[in-house]
This record gives sequence, structure tokens and C-alpha cells, in this order.
Amino acid sequence: MHIGWLGQLGTPWIQRRTVSIFSTKNGDIATNAYDLDQGDVNIIADLGLDVYRFSIAWSRILPIKSSQGTHTRTHAHKTYAHQSFSVKWINLELTTFHWDVPQALQSLYGGFLSPRVGGLIIETILFKNFGDRVKFWITLNEPLSLSESGHTLPYLAPGRCTIWGNVDRTGGDEGIEPYLVTHLQLLSHAAAVDLYRQKYQELQGGIIGITLNSQWFLPFRDGNEDDLKAAEIQLDFTFMRPVTFGDYPDTMKERVGERLPSFTPVEGRKLERSYDFLGLNYYTGSFTHFLDEGYVPPYPSYVTDSGVNFHSLNSRIFFFFLYIYDLDEGNPFGRSWTGKLCNYHIAGVFWLQVYPPGIGDLLNYTKVAYDNPTIYITENGNQPITHICSESINDTVRIDYTEDHLCCVLQAVDEYDVTISGYITWALTDNFEWAYGYTNRFGLYYVDYDSLTRIPKSFSRVVQRSDQQGS
Repeated sequence: MHIGWLGQLGTPWIQRRTVSIFSTKNGDIATNAYDLDQGDVNIIADLGLDVYRFSIAWSRILPIKSSQGTHTRTHAHKTYAHQSFSVKWINLELTTFHWDVPQALQSLYGGFLSPRVGGLIIETILFKNFGDRVKFWITLNEPLSLSESGHTLPYLAPGRCTIWGNVDRTGGDEGIEPYLVTHLQLLSHAAAVDLYRQKYQELQGGIIGITLNSQWFLPFRDGNEDDLKAAEIQLDFTFMRPVTFGDYPDTMKERVGERLPSFTPVEGRKLERSYDFLGLNYYTGSFTHFLDEGYVPPYPSYVTDSGVNFHSLNSRIFFFFLYIYDLDEGNPFGRSWTGKLCNYHIAGVFWLQVYPPGIGDLLNYTKVAYDNPTIYITENGNQPITHICSESINDTVRIDYTEDHLCCVLQAVDEYDVTISGYITWALTDNFEWAYGYTNRFGLYYVDYDSLTRIPKSFSRVVQRSDQQGS
């Protein structure tokens, strides 16, 4: 999140209690990219990047009434997109929704728990005002995060969950709400794609897609059929099959039952092949472990419905959200990666196990399972282990991470004939990383949050040299 101050017209990420954010701070200012946009555009130009991916906060677009009166900044944002990115070779990739439901809509309707929010005409505003400049559209970014984490966990906005950790007393039903939010996001996506294709695409000449959470899953126990099945189930849940084939996977229907909403025939047809390209955000891999058949959760929950427990590859702990398995000391995984892979435990954040082969496996799986879509890697990145500026800017771990992942992407193209049309690293600058606040630093540029000064990291110079060499 790179925003500037929105006053009373922000989102739950800005206005909800900071106890739910790891750094005990909020996103009032963040990197203030809205006001410091020209400097950031100069950075993009200096690096020689040809694509910049960004999103527009609904709070800046929708005319929502508040104590300050009616708030609309469509014209200001249009000026931002046109003037700031006047360098014509910068291709803009605009995401229409990245989790930030305006606080007014969250308070009035419960956000995406209501079809009134999912059915808003925000895309009409964006297509109409930005379509002459934007040729790559993404309807939703990581919708699973809003559905699952935002409605089963207390620290991701809006922080609704059934019982445990509900520090903000937001209420919730994690056996129902994640599926309702998923359903309404899918319908919103399908409606936006249909609108763009019917009214704007031929005239504006752009393409439209969706960006999904993605990682690769490995069975926890080698050769164990249950754990292998668990990995397959994790790959099956939740969004990819509906946007490709127009319906939820059979595994979801079987395991969730009547709590899973259903699509009408018309809705299913709109969802089917509802993307020109598929965006995949890949950072890490996880081990999967099938829950014992005899386990009965204390209450229905999205996180137990799959019957799968999973955890970071670099952790001895299963992060199962109702209880925790503590594994034996030493190396419980029985893995001995070859060559350079032995160093892949190095990451600056606990949930990220550096596993480059996973991106190649994921690309091949996606090609085979979903009819060879055109794929963009829309996020991929790592952060330094330290947050000290003088050490953080020398991010050799990030350089190795990116080079290794790109090698695996190219290998997937050569060996599996996967259709890859672009790669975007996360992110241009350090920023407010949602529930992690300012504790994560994924940027090409280090940000001093007191002065908002941008300082280039080593990886930024590698990117610049690569562009100059045409590689």
C-alpha cells in the first residue's frame, strides 16, 4: 500500500485499530506515493522498466458522503495517471480492486458480504476515465486473501472471525462468510470482464484478467498418498476453476456442501474463460499434511474444510489456525535439495520459504489443468533479513532469489512450452505491507518512513543493468 492521507474517507486498513497490525502502525501516509508520484515515475524511468502495476483506491474514486461532504477525486486520479506516466513507453497495468473497500461501504454493507458492494460501477468509472492510457486490466488482486484471511483471521482487514483472537469484536462466521465473499468477488469479476469486453475492449484495445494467490504445495511425507492428495486439494481451492470453467471444483462442493453458494447457468457462462490473461503472484512453497479422518473441528471454518494442514517450508511449525503442531528438532522434512537449493531457506520473513522450482512446477500445472492460459507473473519477491538501512540496501539475497526464479520460469517456457508474457517484481519501493505494516521491506528502493526518502538497493542496479543490456 503506497497511499497518502484520506482523512475520514479511508479503508479498514487505515482506520481499524492498529493492534491488528504487527508494527502497531497504520497506513495513513505509507510512502505517500500519491503526492510523491513524479519522483517515483522518475525512478521507473531511470530503471528502464517498461511496465508499472498499480491499483486505485475506491475511496479516491467513489463519491461517498461523509462528514466532510461528497468526496470524489476521479479527475485528480486521471491527471495522476496521465501526467505522471506521460513517458509513453511505460505500460500501465491497473488493478481495479486490491482489498481496500472504503470504510463507508464496510460500515454500511459489510463490504463484500453484500452484493451491493460487489455490484458497484467502479469498473465503469475506471474503464471510461483510464482506458485510453491503460492497456492491461486486473479486476481483483489475490481475492483469496480477502475471502479467507479477512474473514477467518483477526489481523487482516476486516478481521472477521468466529471466536479466536477477535480483538476488535468484529463478529463473523468463518464457515459461511469466506464463501460468500468469494462468491461475490467472482460475480463482480465476471461482471467487470463482461462489461469491458462488451463496451470498451474493441475501442480501447486492452486486455483484462485476474491475479490470484499462488504457491506450490509438496506432500509433507514423501510417498504418502494422503499428503499427496492434500497437495492436490490445496491447488484445487478456490478461484482458478470458477474463472476458467464457470463453477467451483468438485472437492469444494463435496467438502463444503450447502454452505457453498452456487452459480446460476447465466453466472457460470459469464465466469467461464473470464480472463484474457492470468496473473499469478508467487513467493513461496508449502508442505501439506492431510488431517486425520477422525478429526472434527470445533466449528465449521474455511481453514478446516479442505482437510489440509500446511506450513512454510522453512518452519518446523504447522500454522493450522485452530491449533499448532510442533515438529521434532532437526530437519523433519527429509529433503536434500540439490546444488544451490540447499540455501533456499534464506528469507527475511517467516512465511516465505524460498523455493524457485515451485514456480516452474506451478506454471506447468496451470498449463495442463487450465488449458494453457497466457500467464503474467504479477508478483514475485523477497526481502532482506535485516531492516537496518545500510545493510538492507545490500540485498544480495533478493538478487539470488530473483535470478533463481527467473531461471525456473525460463526453464518452464523451454521444457513445458508455458505461455509467459511478463514478469513483475514486488515492489517498486518499500511500503505498508497490510497486516505486516512496515516490518516487511520488499521494495527495489528502501524508504525512510520519517523523511519518505527513496534509497536504491543493490537489486535496483541489477534491474537497471539488465534493462540496458536488453536481457
